[in-house]
Amino acid sequence: MSDKTVDLTAMLLTKPVTRIHGRPERDQVDVLEKELARIVSTAKTTRFPQGNKYGHLVMIVGEAKYRNIIDDQAFTFETPTDGGAYDTVNIKEDIAKNAASKALAEANHKRKQREYYQWTAVESAARQLIVGAIDEELLVDLVDEWVQYEGHTPAEIFTFIRDNVCLAPTTDDQLALLAKLAEPWDQTENLLSYFKKLDLAQDAMKKAHVPCTDVAKAIQAGSQMAASGLFSELQIIDWEENSHMDKTWGNLKRYFTKLYKSKMQYAKSEARRTGFESAAAMQQSKDQEMEKQLTHFMETVTAAHHK
Repeated sequence: MSDKTVDLTAMLLTKPVTRIHGRPERDQVDVLEKELARIVSTAKTTRFPQGNKYGHLVMIVGEAKYRNIIDDQAFTFETPTDGGAYDTVNIKEDIAKNAASKALAEANHKRKQREYYQWTAVESAARQLIVGAIDEELLVDLVDEWVQYEGHTPAEIFTFIRDNVCLAPTTDDQLALLAKLAEPWDQTENLLSYFKKLDLAQDAMKKAHVPCTDVAKAIQAGSQMAASGLFSELQIIDWEENSHMDKTWGNLKRYFTKLYKSKMQYAKSEARRTGFESAAAMQQSKDQEMEKQLTHFMETVTAAHHK
């Protein structure tokens, strides 16, 4: 591991997280997880799509949630691995015959190694920050005599804390989470904000072991789109005529977001047009009133002159 990765670990360890005293509540763990997500996001990478923006966020939130964040349902996550030393002797096929290809292969190997060491540095820092925020005696079943917590990913440690340290969610807690998903769309809020609420509700349900798939989210959102009255019957029918394979959460968001933005843009244009017309009408009324006053004044002057 290079000095740069050691420095990266040390730098991330200076980031503050909230210390939890005693047995943590589930919402306290949620706060800690969000703090860790923000910290690892500061370590930018080319290893993942939009890694220049979200860094190593996937390390904390996982593949499924990261797909929704970057709006790419085709994204698959693979933990970076150590490729070992570059084999300059047994270079195979055309790479060995082409100097440019050989140089490119070597550069790609170095890049992958940098990404691997960066990953391990960020993971080590995240692991230490999580463990340092929880009372050590609560994690005794997780620690290994020889490698301490190194055998577990940050995501695995969070899962252990929720499943074995926190009090299990009650039936009422789980019912409340179900109700959260079923809340109607308040059209005073932006449609994208509503979609974000559904993502957050699903995430909370999964953590509380309440089943909730992307399909369930799409069904709930689709029903709200139809009930909103904001979209035409034809637009709703166009969505409903999709096959069940195409009625995905990502496709629903893209379809209705496009329609919503179009409607909002039209509403703004209509408001501006109405505003201009109203202003023109007001000016016309003022001009007519001024003309009436001027006519009356002239009539008064003329009458006075003839007396």
